[in-house]
Amino acid sequence: MVYLTTCFIQDVDTEGSGPFGGVTSFGEVLVKFNCDGWPNTVQISPNSMQLVYCTQDCEVNFVDLTGAAQGTKNKP
Repeated sequence: MVYLTTCFIQDVDTEGSGPFGGVTSFGEVLVKFNCDGWPNTVQISPNSMQLVYCTQDCEVNFVDLTGAAQGTKNKP
């Protein structure tokens, strides 16, 4: 399983851009993706809109995060 979690720290970070730019919490699971093998590599695109993860069973998975972010909560 691949989990994308928040790591916003109020004294260090400012609100960002991208599909999760309005999230200002720490430790919240934003989205999770199933995979058949252990994730070995995870990369996110510079604009934070795509995610790719490679698993131990030789799968390469591409995820469009723009749709995944629609179900997240924006916390003040």
